[in-house]
Amino acid sequence: FFNIAERSIEGIDFEAQYIFDDIWGGDLGLRSLTTYIIRNSNSYDGVTTVEDAGVVSRDYSSSLPKWRANATVDYNRVNWGATVQLRYVGGGDLYPDNTIEVIDYKVPSSTYVNFSARYTVVDQAETSVQIYGGINNLFDKDPSIAPSDFVSTWATNPILYDVIGRYFYAGVRANF
Repeated sequence: FFNIAERSIEGIDFEAQYIFDDIWGGDLGLRSLTTYIIRNSNSYDGVTTVEDAGVVSRDYSSSLPKWRANATVDYNRVNWGATVQLRYVGGGDLYPDNTIEVIDYKVPSSTYVNFSARYTVVDQAETSVQIYGGINNLFDKDPSIAPSDFVSTWATNPILYDVIGRYFYAGVRANF
């Protein structure tokens, strides 16, 4: 047996962050992390190469949309804060090599918005107590649909897209 399979991924990551001091008595932080995939080549037999950049199929191992981004706006003031996060997953092709037998189906992009807030009840030398809560997928955005092949039970890629819908969470952080 020979291991002649090959996978090659090439891309660019962009990151920017800036914090504004003393905005309405607090700090406002902006951060963005974006990824652009240039090439995602797979060769399983060492001869045939399949280019998967921009493919967002249900195949979790090779699905890499050309564009993905996270942007965060965070505000902190004395003992409370709030965060809004935007998560973008670019659209793309459902299948890497479209032929006559395979329909050329485009999967649309998706943007999700998350919101969280926190309040510090106690903040002393070695003791702190904070309550927090949030809503993920604030606008209850459905995942982008990738048509089923009647074999898979998923109609989308749960690694890339939010398949749960809107959900709430809350908790307490304590240090003693």
